[in-house]
Amino acid sequence: MAEHPLTVNLREDHLAAPIDRWLATLFNRANRDRTIASLFTAQNSNDHDTHRALLRRRIADADAKLDRHLAAIESGVNPQALVAAMNTAQADKAAAQTELQNMPTIPRLTETEIRKLIDSLGDIPAVIAAGARSDKADLYRALHLDIRYRPRQRAAVVEADAVFSTGVRRGT
Repeated sequence: MAEHPLTVNLREDHLAAPIDRWLATLFNRANRDRTIASLFTAQNSNDHDTHRALLRRRIADADAKLDRHLAAIESGVNPQALVAAMNTAQADKAAAQTELQNMPTIPRLTETEIRKLIDSLGDIPAVIAAGARSDKADLYRALHLDIRYRPRQRAAVVEADAVFSTGVRRGT
């Protein structure tokens, strides 16, 4: 008999505090260097910049269309039949290239700057605990938190962005 996924509503107060404590451990002495290195690496990846990626995709798509149109002309299609389509592809490519070139560069922090920023926050567990619910919700979404409840163990397994994971037990 196949098992079907079941949606279970868990009380926020049973999960938020343990998750917040776990997040705070990412900045303790044992994990701090690894966390800073991860933050540094994540900010240097242009793959996370969706708007830039979309513009690059538009340029690649326009190039592919132009290549197909040129191949059609080389195979004997009347060039006049493709003028409008080629002009449209060329205009889309030019517009995307211009927008990409004119996008401001986002300044990247060095590992030292990230460390200083974290140090400036002071007591990380207290900062996280004092955060507004809406801010924490934004943080949890940004981390792509995935929570799976294991009823037999009365435990929730929490994963963040498939990089960090931990088990959070009720009452601890």
